[in-house]
Amino acid sequence: MKMALPFKPNAQNFSILMGLNMGAQLLCNTYSKAVVTQIEQRYGLSSTITGSLVASKTIGGIVCLIFLSMYSQNIKNRPRTIALASCIAILGALIAPLPHLLGGKYNPGVTSNSFDSANIGQNVSNFDNTDIQNICVDTEFNACDESDSNDVAYNAASKSIIYFFFLSEFMYGIGSSPIVPLAMPYLDDASASTGNSAKYFAFMMGLPPYGWIVSYFFAGQISNIYVDWPEEPPMGLTPDDDMWVGAWWLGYFIFSIVLLLFTIPIFYFPPKLTVENDENKEQTEEQIELNAIRNLELKQDEKFREEFREMSLSERAGKVLGNKLMMICMLGSTVSMYYNMAYLYYPKYLERQFNLTVEKANKLSVIPGPLYMIGTFLGGYVFSSMVGLNAWTARKPVVYVLWLSTVLAGFRMFIGCDQLNFRGYISETEKFNWDENCNCKEGKFDPVCDKIETSKAYVTACHAQCLDFTREPTSIHTNITVYTNCVENSTVSADFCETEVCDESQVWIYILGSIIVQFPQSFFTAPFMMIFLGTSPSSEKSVSLSIFKLVQKLGGGLYAGTAIGMVFDKACVLFGKDDCSNEGGCLLYDNVELRFNFFGYILGMSVISLTIWTFLLFVKPVKGSTMYREMEREQKGDTKPETRKHTVTDEEIRLRSETMPLQNLEESGTL
Repeated sequence: MKMALPFKPNAQNFSILMGLNMGAQLLCNTYSKAVVTQIEQRYGLSSTITGSLVASKTIGGIVCLIFLSMYSQNIKNRPRTIALASCIAILGALIAPLPHLLGGKYNPGVTSNSFDSANIGQNVSNFDNTDIQNICVDTEFNACDESDSNDVAYNAASKSIIYFFFLSEFMYGIGSSPIVPLAMPYLDDASASTGNSAKYFAFMMGLPPYGWIVSYFFAGQISNIYVDWPEEPPMGLTPDDDMWVGAWWLGYFIFSIVLLLFTIPIFYFPPKLTVENDENKEQTEEQIELNAIRNLELKQDEKFREEFREMSLSERAGKVLGNKLMMICMLGSTVSMYYNMAYLYYPKYLERQFNLTVEKANKLSVIPGPLYMIGTFLGGYVFSSMVGLNAWTARKPVVYVLWLSTVLAGFRMFIGCDQLNFRGYISETEKFNWDENCNCKEGKFDPVCDKIETSKAYVTACHAQCLDFTREPTSIHTNITVYTNCVENSTVSADFCETEVCDESQVWIYILGSIIVQFPQSFFTAPFMMIFLGTSPSSEKSVSLSIFKLVQKLGGGLYAGTAIGMVFDKACVLFGKDDCSNEGGCLLYDNVELRFNFFGYILGMSVISLTIWTFLLFVKPVKGSTMYREMEREQKGDTKPETRKHTVTDEEIRLRSETMPLQNLEESGTL
């Protein structure tokens, strides 16, 4: 006895459910990027290493897509295959928290310059040494104790926990890869004849950003919970501190449940959807004529499908790769992977560039999300129901708008924040007079600032070459540590540092500008997918999209994450180190260099990608593709005939239904 479903298994419900499922997968995958600074801080990882995690997801996708490229024509049930892959992604989400569950407790003092008893230059017998730094001493001392786990927090053995993240991302790659090559042809086969593809693609591509929105918002909220919850954080450590790490691991458990809820219903969809057709008896002569054309096209598709199925694997690949328009889409999208990956690191960029807490950076990253969803839905509705654009006529507006938004996006290179002038790192990088006799610990970050010029900063009191310190009372009945006899006879303290070095208006100018630039792009998301699918005949869509995604991952996904990680690391001026000199993640970025590196990289890759996509305007589509048929109609100058009402008889309906091959034939080897 079959279980009654609370929904009808049609194209519209499938597109909505797939959008929700893709959004749930995006929840887990985006969450990894939203908490990346927390993971880097916790395990001492560089941006290049965390960026390379994306390569693991890509490898998982490649494994899956190789299988799909070879056997997608033989898969009998596409929805069930998608659902099984989604279950693998759920397992990946449950593996990600294992480093926390199996590892030790977090020590926030690994990269601080806190007092070390080996520093014989200090006499702290009369002071509480919890907030006292090592100062300049002329006698070398060894602070490394390899038996102390804190002193070797960043060694190779400690960083081996990263392999759990690699395995998790690998499983994400398997889980997400079948969606495009299986779900989109599954939808398109049922809806292309009625012109509803753009609307359904709008549902499918417009809903997933909810995962992005919820993920960033939740990451911001959870960052206020201490990483070793339910234990309390060390005294004085708050979410505003650079050394704070939130309970990043908690989100994976919650999001895996959400993904499961949106995976189970997909199992109940049939191997193929009923082909949509206007069953309204009262039709215009134009509609009857269009239905006759559609029936003829469906017969042609079946002929092409039979020919394609009889080809060998090498012949299939050669035919797909000989499709020039598909190759243009493939190459352009491969390059676009490099800048699209950068957008996933927006929270990290906002956090570093505008001196924001993890919570605020993630919440600000949410703002463009709802507008992106609205733009995608509007684009799908307008172009399918109002404007009537098809895969052929949508090319020019899509390419032109993408060029315009890309050029306008260049403004972000000039919006950013000032930062403290860390001498020797941000300013005076060549002129600052380092005193190597101070025997300072390297890779430590405990900022102190000049008493008179409060924007003049040093990474530690030792680098400020301070020889002494004292405790001074404040107006609120507490004492602060003040370091004296420092470089150029100055006095410094952490309490002298400016707290308002960034004008908050800069953040909002950046956010609003980004919305203005990204909204037009979202408006053309559905038409752009329509162009992709229109480049190939129906018989080749699954294989074409499998090869398309495979090349995209091989050429882009394997390296895009590492590339954006290197962009961040290139702007780093101070990497953390434990007391045994094992290198960790970045502690201090040069904001100006980071800004120009980040958006210069995005702009450069965008221009290359769009230059390739521009060739869509000049290349003729292959025979049998949706775009080819639409081009022929346009060249023939077909116009809509005068609308005249016509009552269709029952016999006409019966004859028309019998000429719909996809209604009566077995699934043609593609699921």
